[in-house]
Amino acid sequence: MSAKVPEKILANTFIGKRITITQSMNQFAFKLLKVFCSRHQSDSRNMCFSPLEVFNSYVMLLIGSKGITETQLEDMLCLKNFNNPKRYKELMELRKWIIKSNHEIMVYGTVIYVDRKLQMQPDYLEKVKNMFEIKPKPVDFTKIDECVNLINKEAKAMTDGLIEGVIHQKDLQEEKEIKLIISNAVFFRGYWLFKFGDIHKEPFHYASGKNSAPIDMMSHLGYHRYYYDDYLRADTVSVAYASSDIRMVIILPKSINDEAIYLVDLLDAERLSKLFWQLQHSPKSLTELTIPRFALDAHKVSLQKSVQQMGSTSIYDRDQAELGGICANDRLHLTKLVHKAFILVDERGSQTPSIKVWYQN
Repeated sequence: MSAKVPEKILANTFIGKRITITQSMNQFAFKLLKVFCSRHQSDSRNMCFSPLEVFNSYVMLLIGSKGITETQLEDMLCLKNFNNPKRYKELMELRKWIIKSNHEIMVYGTVIYVDRKLQMQPDYLEKVKNMFEIKPKPVDFTKIDECVNLINKEAKAMTDGLIEGVIHQKDLQEEKEIKLIISNAVFFRGYWLFKFGDIHKEPFHYASGKNSAPIDMMSHLGYHRYYYDDYLRADTVSVAYASSDIRMVIILPKSINDEAIYLVDLLDAERLSKLFWQLQHSPKSLTELTIPRFALDAHKVSLQKSVQQMGSTSIYDRDQAELGGICANDRLHLTKLVHKAFILVDERGSQTPSIKVWYQN
C-alpha cells in the first residue's frame, strides 16, 4: 500500500485541468512501484512505501543538480525542464493545497543532513526554504553512532514513536565518504468517516490463492462509492475519512492466482486518474465492506538500487554526481535516502507514517 496524491488532485488531472507536477508524481509513483515489484516479486512480502515523499526527496536534489545528474533525475521523476521559476511555483502551489486540505490529519517532515564542512550555496538554501520550508542540518559524519542516533531520534519524534530504527550503524560503516543523507517522515492520523465494527476471524488468502491464514476482519454496512473496472477486472471502492479530502481507494482483483501481479502491469498514472474519476462520479450505494484489520510494517527496500534501475545512476556516485548547485566547496553525492513506511488499519481509521524526507525549519 502506498500514500498517493489526494484523489481530488488526481481527478482534476483527468478531467482536463492540467496539473503537470501531479501528473509527474503519479507517473513516477508507478515507475517506482513496477521496479519494486520486479525486484521483490519472489519475496512474498507485503510492500509499503510513499512515492509522494520519495518524489519530493529527489526533487530537493534536482533543484541543485547539473549536467548528467540533472538529466537523469528529470527523466526518473518525469519532470522535464523543471529547474525554472514557473515550475517551482507550480510545485509550491500543489504542496500548499495538500497541506491546507489535510492539515488536521497529516503530520509530515523532512531532514537533509549534510557534512558540517560543506559550504552550502545560498541560492540552493533559498530554494529549499521557499519550496519545502526546510534548512539542511550540518552534522559530523565521522561520529557515526551520534549521527545514527540523531536520525532515528528525529524520525521517531516525527511519527509519535511509531517508527524506530530507520538507519543502523552498519548502513554507514561501509561507506567510504558520507556527505549527504536524507530522512523523511510522514504521519497520517486518519479516522474513518464511518467506523467499522463486527470484528471477526476469517481466512485470508495470499500468494497464489492456495494458502490462507485466519486474520481479524472488520465490516461496515453503509453507503460507499463503488465501481467495477472491466479493464482491471477488479472491484474498487472509495472509503472516506473524517475531516479530510483524502480517500482510501481499495482495488480488489476478482480472482487470486499465480498472475495476481497483473494489476501492477495494468495500472499506470492515466489509468489510476480515470479510475479515481469514475469513483468520484459514481453514486454512493449501500455496500457491505469487509476488509482486514492489520498493521503493515515495512521491510527495508533499497531505494538506491531501484533508482539506479530507473536510470538515475550518477546521484549516488561520488565521482559522477553533479550537485554543484547545492555545495560550493566540495564534490557532493547522495549517500543514503532513508525510507521506511508503516500503515495501521483498524476499525477507527488508518494511520500512515512513512520515513522519508523531513521538512524542518
